[in-house]
Amino acid sequence: GMSGPFVGTPVASSWGQYRVDLWAVGKNSHLYHKYWDVPYLTDWEDMGGIFETAPQVVHQAPNRIDMLGHFGGDDAQYYYKYWDGSQWQPSVTEWFPKGGDFASAPALVSLGEGNLNFFGVSNDGQLKLQVYAGNNWQPSTTEWWSLGNTSNPYSDKDVFQVQDL
Repeated sequence: GMSGPFVGTPVASSWGQYRVDLWAVGKNSHLYHKYWDVPYLTDWEDMGGIFETAPQVVHQAPNRIDMLGHFGGDDAQYYYKYWDGSQWQPSVTEWFPKGGDFASAPALVSLGEGNLNFFGVSNDGQLKLQVYAGNNWQPSTTEWWSLGNTSNPYSDKDVFQVQDL
Protein backbone atom coordinates (compact mmCIF):
# COMPACT_ATOMS: atom_id res chain seq x y z
CA GLY A 1 0.00 0.00 0.00
CA MET A 2 0.89 3.64 -0.24
CA SER A 3 2.75 5.50 2.47
CA GLY A 4 0.91 8.80 2.23
CA PRO A 5 0.71 10.95 -0.90
CA PHE A 6 3.02 10.92 -3.87
CA VAL A 7 5.95 13.30 -4.28
CA GLY A 8 7.48 14.66 -7.47
CA THR A 9 6.08 14.40 -10.96
CA PRO A 10 4.44 11.19 -12.18
CA VAL A 11 5.50 9.56 -15.44
CA ALA A 12 3.17 7.89 -17.96
CA SER A 13 4.17 5.50 -20.74
CA SER A 14 2.52 3.16 -23.24
CA TRP A 15 3.60 0.13 -25.25
CA GLY A 16 0.60 0.21 -27.57
CA GLN A 17 -3.11 0.71 -28.08
CA TYR A 18 -5.31 0.53 -24.95
CA ARG A 19 -2.37 0.28 -22.52
CA VAL A 20 -1.07 3.04 -20.20
CA ASP A 21 1.50 2.56 -17.42
CA LEU A 22 1.72 5.12 -14.61
CA TRP A 23 4.75 5.65 -12.36
CA ALA A 24 5.00 7.80 -9.22
CA VAL A 25 7.30 8.15 -6.20
CA GLY A 26 5.73 7.68 -2.77
CA LYS A 27 6.61 9.59 0.38
CA ASN A 28 8.67 6.53 1.41
CA SER A 29 10.84 7.10 -1.73
CA HIS A 30 9.67 3.83 -3.32
CA LEU A 31 8.53 3.79 -6.94
CA TYR A 32 4.87 2.85 -7.41
CA HIS A 33 3.34 1.49 -10.62
CA LYS A 34 -0.17 0.92 -11.86
CA TYR A 35 -1.46 0.26 -15.34
CA TRP A 36 -4.61 0.78 -17.30
CA ASP A 37 -5.24 -2.08 -19.74
CA VAL A 38 -8.53 -0.69 -21.02
CA PRO A 39 -10.94 -1.17 -19.35
CA TYR A 40 -8.97 -2.73 -16.44
CA LEU A 41 -7.13 -0.48 -13.95
CA THR A 42 -4.81 -2.12 -11.40
CA ASP A 43 -3.97 -1.05 -7.85
CA TRP A 44 -0.62 0.57 -7.07
CA GLU A 45 2.32 -1.89 -6.98
CA ASP A 46 5.36 -1.13 -4.77
CA MET A 47 8.49 -1.34 -6.96
CA GLY A 48 11.05 -0.50 -4.23
CA GLY A 49 14.01 1.77 -4.80
CA ILE A 50 15.02 5.06 -3.20
CA PHE A 51 13.81 7.72 -5.62
CA GLU A 52 13.36 11.46 -5.52
CA THR A 53 11.98 11.56 -9.07
CA ALA A 54 10.37 8.82 -11.13
CA PRO A 55 12.77 6.91 -13.40
CA GLN A 56 12.86 7.12 -17.17
CA VAL A 57 10.69 4.48 -18.85
CA VAL A 58 10.74 3.16 -22.42
CA HIS A 59 8.97 0.37 -24.25
CA GLN A 60 11.24 -1.15 -26.91
CA ALA A 61 8.42 -3.55 -27.86
CA PRO A 62 4.90 -4.52 -26.73
CA ASN A 63 4.86 -6.22 -23.30
CA ARG A 64 8.37 -4.94 -22.57
CA ILE A 65 9.28 -2.22 -20.04
CA ASP A 66 12.77 -0.85 -19.36
CA MET A 67 13.42 1.64 -16.57
CA LEU A 68 16.49 3.60 -15.50
CA GLY A 69 16.53 5.76 -12.39
CA HIS A 70 18.78 7.81 -10.12
CA PHE A 71 18.60 6.82 -6.44
CA GLY A 72 18.38 9.63 -3.91
CA GLY A 73 20.70 10.43 -1.03
CA ASP A 74 24.46 9.98 -1.42
CA ASP A 75 24.14 7.16 -3.97
CA ALA A 76 25.14 8.57 -7.36
CA GLN A 77 24.62 5.35 -9.37
CA TYR A 78 21.84 4.66 -11.81
CA TYR A 79 19.62 1.62 -11.29
CA TYR A 80 17.82 -0.48 -13.88
CA LYS A 81 14.82 -2.82 -13.92
CA TYR A 82 12.86 -4.44 -16.71
CA TRP A 83 9.67 -6.37 -17.41
CA ASP A 84 10.60 -9.37 -19.58
CA GLY A 85 7.05 -10.11 -20.73
CA SER A 86 6.06 -12.21 -17.72
CA GLN A 87 7.95 -10.91 -14.64
CA TRP A 88 10.09 -8.09 -13.28
CA GLN A 89 13.88 -8.54 -13.39
CA PRO A 90 15.72 -8.77 -11.04
CA SER A 91 12.47 -8.78 -8.97
CA VAL A 92 9.47 -6.56 -8.24
CA THR A 93 11.35 -4.50 -5.63
CA GLU A 94 15.06 -5.01 -6.49
CA TRP A 95 17.08 -3.05 -9.05
CA PHE A 96 20.28 -3.77 -11.01
CA PRO A 97 23.11 -1.29 -10.24
CA LYS A 98 24.42 0.37 -13.42
CA GLY A 99 27.48 2.06 -11.93
CA GLY A 100 28.49 5.63 -12.56
CA ASP A 101 28.81 8.78 -10.50
CA PHE A 102 25.84 10.78 -11.71
CA ALA A 103 24.70 14.29 -10.91
CA SER A 104 21.27 14.14 -12.55
CA ALA A 105 18.36 12.02 -13.66
CA PRO A 106 19.12 9.82 -16.69
CA ALA A 107 17.84 9.99 -20.23
CA LEU A 108 16.73 6.71 -21.79
CA VAL A 109 15.78 5.98 -25.38
CA SER A 110 15.20 2.84 -27.44
CA LEU A 111 15.80 2.76 -31.19
CA GLY A 112 13.71 -0.41 -31.49
CA GLU A 113 13.46 -3.92 -30.14
CA GLY A 114 16.73 -5.14 -28.65
CA ASN A 115 18.19 -1.63 -28.25
CA LEU A 116 18.57 0.72 -25.28
CA ASN A 117 20.66 3.87 -24.96
CA PHE A 118 21.28 5.28 -21.46
CA PHE A 119 22.64 8.82 -21.09
CA GLY A 120 23.66 10.71 -17.96
CA VAL A 121 25.81 13.58 -16.77
CA SER A 122 28.43 12.54 -14.22
CA ASN A 123 29.52 14.67 -11.28
CA ASP A 124 32.66 15.70 -13.21
CA GLY A 125 30.54 17.18 -16.04
CA GLN A 126 31.05 14.36 -18.57
CA LEU A 127 28.16 13.16 -20.71
CA LYS A 128 28.14 9.36 -20.35
CA LEU A 129 26.58 6.62 -22.47
CA GLN A 130 25.80 2.93 -21.94
CA VAL A 131 24.21 0.84 -24.71
CA TYR A 132 22.30 -2.43 -24.74
CA ALA A 133 22.62 -3.92 -28.21
CA GLY A 134 20.62 -7.12 -28.50
CA ASN A 135 22.36 -9.35 -26.00
CA ASN A 136 24.96 -7.40 -24.01
CA TRP A 137 25.72 -4.11 -22.32
CA GLN A 138 28.48 -1.94 -23.79
CA PRO A 139 31.04 -1.01 -22.61
CA SER A 140 29.81 -3.26 -19.71
CA THR A 141 26.88 -3.54 -17.28
CA THR A 142 28.41 -0.94 -14.91
CA GLU A 143 30.86 1.04 -17.09
CA TRP A 144 30.09 4.04 -19.29
CA TRP A 145 31.62 5.70 -22.34
CA SER A 146 32.40 9.40 -22.02
CA LEU A 147 31.00 11.61 -24.79
CA GLY A 148 32.81 14.74 -23.62
CA ASN A 149 32.66 17.56 -21.13
CA THR A 150 29.22 19.20 -21.02
CA SER A 151 30.50 22.35 -19.31
CA ASN A 152 32.70 23.35 -22.28
CA PRO A 153 31.45 21.34 -25.28
CA TYR A 154 33.12 23.40 -28.04
CA SER A 155 36.56 23.89 -26.53
CA ASP A 156 38.42 21.97 -29.27
CA LYS A 157 36.90 23.61 -32.33
CA ASP A 158 34.04 25.73 -33.52
CA VAL A 159 31.96 22.94 -35.02
CA PHE A 160 29.33 25.31 -36.37
CA GLN A 161 31.69 27.64 -38.25
CA VAL A 162 30.15 28.52 -41.62
CA GLN A 163 32.55 28.58 -44.55
CA ASP A 164 32.51 31.53 -46.98
CA LEU A 165 30.71 30.63 -50.19
